[in-house]
Amino acid sequence: MIILRNLMRRRTRTLLTLLGITIGIAAIVALSALAEGLLNNYSNVMSNTGADLSVEAKQEAGAAIQVAVNPVDQRYADELRAMPEVRGVAAMLYTVVPMPGVPYFVLFGHETDQFAIRRFKVTVGEGLGARTARTQGKPLLLGKVAADSLKKSVGDSVTIYNVTYRVVGLYETGSVMEDGGAVVALEEAQRLANQPRQVSNLAVQLKRPERRDEVLQRLQRRYPELQIVRGGDTSGSAGWLDLIQPFAWAVALIAALVGGVGMMNATLMSVIERTREIGVLRALGWRKRQVMGLILGESLLLSVAGGVTGSALGALLVGVVRRIPAVSGMTQGSLSPALFVQAMASALVLGTVGGLYPAWHAARLTPIEALSHEAGTHAAASGPTRGGMALRNLFRQRTRTLLTFLGVGIGVLALAAISALSEGMFGEFTRLMITAELTATQANLSDMSLSAIDERVGKQIEAIPEVQYASGGSMAFVTLPEVPLFMLSAYGPLSPQWQSFHLRKGGLTQGPGQLTLGWKAAQAMHKDVGDTLRLLGAHFRVVGIYETGVEFQDAGGAITLRELQKLMGKPRQVMFYEIKVKDPRQVGAVLARLRSEFHGLSIARSAEFAEGMPDMQNMNRMINAILALTLLVGSVVVTNTMVMSVFERTREIGVLRALGWRRRQVLGMVVGEALLLTMGSGLLGLGGAWLLLRGLALIPLLSMLGRLTAFTPLAVGRTLAVCVVLGVLGGVYPAWRASQLLPVEALRYE
Repeated sequence: MIILRNLMRRRTRTLLTLLGITIGIAAIVALSALAEGLLNNYSNVMSNTGADLSVEAKQEAGAAIQVAVNPVDQRYADELRAMPEVRGVAAMLYTVVPMPGVPYFVLFGHETDQFAIRRFKVTVGEGLGARTARTQGKPLLLGKVAADSLKKSVGDSVTIYNVTYRVVGLYETGSVMEDGGAVVALEEAQRLANQPRQVSNLAVQLKRPERRDEVLQRLQRRYPELQIVRGGDTSGSAGWLDLIQPFAWAVALIAALVGGVGMMNATLMSVIERTREIGVLRALGWRKRQVMGLILGESLLLSVAGGVTGSALGALLVGVVRRIPAVSGMTQGSLSPALFVQAMASALVLGTVGGLYPAWHAARLTPIEALSHEAGTHAAASGPTRGGMALRNLFRQRTRTLLTFLGVGIGVLALAAISALSEGMFGEFTRLMITAELTATQANLSDMSLSAIDERVGKQIEAIPEVQYASGGSMAFVTLPEVPLFMLSAYGPLSPQWQSFHLRKGGLTQGPGQLTLGWKAAQAMHKDVGDTLRLLGAHFRVVGIYETGVEFQDAGGAITLRELQKLMGKPRQVMFYEIKVKDPRQVGAVLARLRSEFHGLSIARSAEFAEGMPDMQNMNRMINAILALTLLVGSVVVTNTMVMSVFERTREIGVLRALGWRRRQVLGMVVGEALLLTMGSGLLGLGGAWLLLRGLALIPLLSMLGRLTAFTPLAVGRTLAVCVVLGVLGGVYPAWRASQLLPVEALRYE
């Protein structure tokens, strides 16, 4: 078959191109499967309770963005149980707690006398009974997946927030999220989560299930503030999960796109080196559509092969992730047939797009032009005469060089944009805490939104003679149509933090139902003093417009601390403390004392606070993942380009070797070209990232992106360092191959 024979002519190039496509498709399969698995696990937890109806908090504009779902007051359970149509109501609360080696360990709280806990099938030990509680202390059930990960069994102890629990039984449910977590009594979970009388879900069983729809409609009219659906349906109240799958697809498509550009590059080079052969085919009567079909066929065959191998590699990666304790408790991936169809469709699209231009280029060649073509000679003559041999060599094949710039530049663009946003967010969070030298949050958390510190702790800190004050505060990020990331700040009435709120109009928040609005949020939402705004399920009247100079605050609002505590179900608790030291020279000594006396807190200098935030650390992990993908796919693209460059210049390298060039000189020349290529791609990516973020900032809903961008020396340096590594990785093999050529063999090469 002519298509397969053409591909096997240059096995190295074909294999490298295939590798680039494989990595991109593997990223699509693996990331999408893990995201889908997380969504399915969450749905199973919320829907497979054996209930006729499921009740949760309603997700609406102005709802908080947090790891756990918005809580529901437990009083609703009492009201529902009093209804004559209801057989039983099972309340459940889930929260994320710290566990060694497991960043997101889910703890479930269930009522031990209700039907929902029966889904936890105890395989070893016994359940959460009263007898066990009396004889062995605080009981805890551990999922089988969690038990394997933590190396725990019945009788062992587990420490959560400095409280020791005894494992009384191991269970299985079939849900990875549940089997990777633990179960305690509801009251105990509420205490650990600092959410007294709050629950995540109410499972309702009816006396007459056939009347479910009738009861459902009645409850929806009676409780419009709640999300009430049929048992087994997913309400989707954890809105943060909806962001995971689009993000996974975005990262995977970046890898696939870079691989696709690499395939276009390889196919185009194949066409250029076979120009005379194509001329012969045209002279023998081949029509344009036949030539196009030949080149497109090669591209599609490569993409299909890449799709198959990428799908297999993606499935293998999912299998590896299933064995990682830090992830296995949340998702084990969902490898559905639809996912593999999507992956193959993506591969075919890449093959079609990657082959169209080369096929069109080949088809438009006339027989006379093609037969008179001499590969590489005309390009060399028109290259730049200054700038060194490396630059001149790159410009011999301008199209190939530009496509490589584009392919690598896409990956660098993504890395540079996210790095700039990360640095900007680090800076903004640091500026939030500049009123005091030290900042304290709850220790060992996977997400700062889970932090809840008892106000009595603040009084204990203030009792230290060297401390001037310990001022507590909280914040919540909510979603609004005009401001997707609206930060709601809350402080006590006498808190020093209010001094940074400079009023433009009106006054500061004084009591319940009042809101002071940041000037940028006021502009975006067209709000003024006297207008109302709905946040966290409550209505607020705007009493003032302020400016702080901090982007998050100016694009948000502020209410009283008591109000936010009430709305978030965290009475007398704050998210953080800002600690002011009387003598700045004693900051180090005070920090050491606080860390030794308050083990439940994570305390750091305010200037270093953002670096220790779990949210920022997770963002760094995300950047590192994109960095790894960029290096992996980008190095394949660069290697492919440099291998093709060495192949077409084999005789020239032979001449240089015959003239006395040593192997290290040839090695340096090729690596230098690769470095020049990647550094040019890096500059292109940096410029593209800057333009992209500035362009997105012109969109009202995304205007915050432009103001949060910080192209700091660290962000730029990280990007350029990636380019250097790419140049070295991509140039080493082609350079080694070129340096190994003997002059006689090279001069005979055709």
